[in-house]
Amino acid sequence: MDVGTTAATLKHAAANVGTWTQSEDVEAPAAGMQTRIEHQPLGVDGIISPWNFPINLAFAPLAGVFAAGNAALIKPSELTPATSELLAELIAEYFDPMDLGVVLGDAEVGKAFSELPFDHLVFTGSTSVGRHVMHAAANNLLPLLLVTFVVKYGFGVALAVSPALSFNGSFSAAYLLLCGGFSGIIMRLWPNNSFKLTPLRCAA
Repeated sequence: MDVGTTAATLKHAAANVGTWTQSEDVEAPAAGMQTRIEHQPLGVDGIISPWNFPINLAFAPLAGVFAAGNAALIKPSELTPATSELLAELIAEYFDPMDLGVVLGDAEVGKAFSELPFDHLVFTGSTSVGRHVMHAAANNLLPLLLVTFVVKYGFGVALAVSPALSFNGSFSAAYLLLCGGFSGIIMRLWPNNSFKLTPLRCAA
């Protein structure tokens, strides 16, 4: 899921970038005037990505960043060190450092990263960290995209199991898919499309 959705997002941007970046003539505010919208890159985008979906939430923003003609610098989460190091290695191998780079490090590095004078900053993560990022970006008057999430206790997810699949196999596959990445817990399993079973309470 983490890789597949990322690839789909990048492919969608690649297929539509020509349309998105076309100039657009719009109605002029007064007679004798002509008005046109021309899209121009902002410059360098900073991307701060979290630990859940470490590939998607680092690379999916690049679809818009690159489509708009910008360069980017990514700060992946220190909570997924193996994935973050792999991203850094692959990006160094396949991208020009003037187009895309990676900064690795702990929370202090992340704090310093959010204080850099980017032309635009994208953050995905917790509300508490998002507040710090917002204040740091405000000092540089940065355009900022914040995508924060809050874990709500008692939130449950229902999972319907096809009769063609085994109960135990479906249960294991569900948690492999979630891999701690969603703010929810599977509370009900419906084997064979039956809705008459007693709800199961499970912990991820």
